[in-house]
Amino acid sequence: MTKTDSSPILTLKNICKSFGPIEVLHGVDLEVRPGEVVALLGENGAGKSTVSNVISGTILPSSGEMTWQGAAYAPATPREAIDAGVAMIHQELLLLPHLSIAENVFVGRYPMRHGKVDRHEMERRAKSGLQRLGLDVSPRRLVQGLSTASQQLIEIAKALTLNAKLLILDEPTAALGGEETKLLFEQRAMPEHELKMSAIELESLENRFEVDAEAHSRFRESLPDQLAAFEEKVKQARAKLQREQRKLDSLVVRAEEHGVLAQLHELVHEPVQDVVGHQVALVGLG
Repeated sequence: MTKTDSSPILTLKNICKSFGPIEVLHGVDLEVRPGEVVALLGENGAGKSTVSNVISGTILPSSGEMTWQGAAYAPATPREAIDAGVAMIHQELLLLPHLSIAENVFVGRYPMRHGKVDRHEMERRAKSGLQRLGLDVSPRRLVQGLSTASQQLIEIAKALTLNAKLLILDEPTAALGGEETKLLFEQRAMPEHELKMSAIELESLENRFEVDAEAHSRFRESLPDQLAAFEEKVKQARAKLQREQRKLDSLVVRAEEHGVLAQLHELVHEPVQDVVGHQVALVGLG
């Protein structure tokens, strides 16, 4: 997580979300500042996407409060979030393969002129967004046949054309190379933004990702106590597991020395009479 001295543009306080009796978010607090990149890390099912969906207006929280640029914030729909300057790029690609790149970038919000789609303006703005991300391809080209990485960049270009102040990315860099990822995060400091663009990136712990030495140093400085406590818990858990394994090994050895295992094996395979006189074969070991 990068740091700035500015006040938060987004805050979450005690956000909870339940689906029926199942609580998936419990008391989530979060702050995001201008120009800051925040990473939400967790295993699949940890609630990362649910948090992002609450922020982007896809789902409503059960309780809790949010603020955006200092004012109360409770988007009921993704459109309300987009109009406020919050955009989300989902993990699943949502492009239409038989439309052009420009048409995909502006789908549902085509620039109009004299009652018709202004294709020249649409293609100009789409090309500008693509160039910012280092994607040298004609905006008139169909999406069909493009690589997964290129399609992901088109999704990102779509969000950039919204002039979003906050960009939520659900594992977007999994399909991108190092240079493409670098270009993406350079967008948060582009001068045309009234506020520096911030980003929340969701990453699964099962994915492999790189962290530069400076970022790793900042992370350790910001969470030294939590890291030390976690490492200590892991150490204690491993020691306890080793002690229990030694106890089990000792019991097995003692049982073998006294012939207990052999006797038990014979016992459970001997037919016995049940309460109505039928024979029952016990099968369990062996």
